[in-house]
Amino acid sequence: MGLADSVPPHSPPFALGTGYVRDAHERFEQMQERIHGGEEPPSERVMAQHRELFGREYRIESEGEHPDVASRERS
Repeated sequence: MGLADSVPPHSPPFALGTGYVRDAHERFEQMQERIHGGEEPPSERVMAQHRELFGREYRIESEGEHPDVASRERS
């Protein structure tokens, strides 16, 4: 029996906010808090500095905009 077998038949198998995925996400957030102590991760600071210097983010979108709006380049 795998992880997907334990999910009720009419529910999204890996929806954030439920079951295993929620637990994993909460552990991830706790780990990030321990590592970064509430500050932005270095990667986010680098992106912010790049936006300040050049007025845009540095993302390669050679095949057009990312289908996920949250993952698209911010100006």
